[in-house]
Amino acid sequence: MATLTNPRRILLVGTPNSGKLTFLKSLTGTLPPLPDATGPHAGLSHEYQINTPYYSATVPVWVDELPAPGAVGVKEEESKKEGEGEKEEGEGEKEDAAAAASAGGESSKEEEAPETLQTWTTSYLSASASEVLSVLGSLILTFRSTSELSLLLSSLHRIVNKMGMMWDGVCLAVAMADGPLPEGTEDTCLGYGFELVEYNGGRRGGRNEYGEATGMDRVVEALAAGDWAGDGGDDEDEDEDGEDEDGKDKEWLDGIGGEMEREMMGLKVELAREDRGEGEEEGGVENLEAVLARLQMVKDMGDELPMAERRKLAAKNRCLKIQEVCTQP
Repeated sequence: MATLTNPRRILLVGTPNSGKLTFLKSLTGTLPPLPDATGPHAGLSHEYQINTPYYSATVPVWVDELPAPGAVGVKEEESKKEGEGEKEEGEGEKEDAAAAASAGGESSKEEEAPETLQTWTTSYLSASASEVLSVLGSLILTFRSTSELSLLLSSLHRIVNKMGMMWDGVCLAVAMADGPLPEGTEDTCLGYGFELVEYNGGRRGGRNEYGEATGMDRVVEALAAGDWAGDGGDDEDEDEDGEDEDGKDKEWLDGIGGEMEREMMGLKVELAREDRGEGEEEGGVENLEAVLARLQMVKDMGDELPMAERRKLAAKNRCLKIQEVCTQP
């Protein structure tokens, strides 16, 4: 079994009181030292151990805190929430009062202005954050309320786009609140490229009507299927050619098996974005059948290919993604 010594990272984000640390403890079994029990969680780091029959990795987990959407400027709120005049007027008054207080104080107080969702997102899109984005293998959002979910996902989606089409990380939106979610929540998440997972109090062993893992079991499953190999290529237990038996198994998982799951996830995202009429539904079914046939063909081909060719095949299919069968004419 290969050991990844320089795996990519998990970025865990959420607004204050969204359940980030509850999720982290459920995932890893422990919590990192907290410098301030009541302070923000931005800057915390921890580790998550992944063990599969193919590879093992100690994956670093970075925790950051999203500013509450209520801190977003009024202009952005108005563009997304027309018709809520009274509420936005109140927010505008608060913002005007804050601006007046700032203008009357020392100029250095500008640096103490609360961070907004927009400025938080911009910082991750800046050139100085490129090294951080280059080592991410997963982006996980925790949330309790769906009222501002679209705003949060939209910001994270911009960060995912910044990493480029070749980025193949795991994107999860974890609902931490108990109880049923509003209708359409899953479609909202898929529309931004995130898979919705319901935390369900951290209970394990749950299955949906299709026999698929749910809750934290699904989180563990999705992370295990991710590609955590860093650019360093310094995995242990390799021979002189860098290809031992365990390494081949891992390459198969990351290259072909993992690619199948990522392409299927991409298909869900594309179908969720398309609001096709009845006349196009038959074409959607045909597209799905074409995808399944293609994925099976890729798997069958990969079984017979040497390691170098497997890499080429996996890279080629990652570039093609799912667009060739899901894009509208």
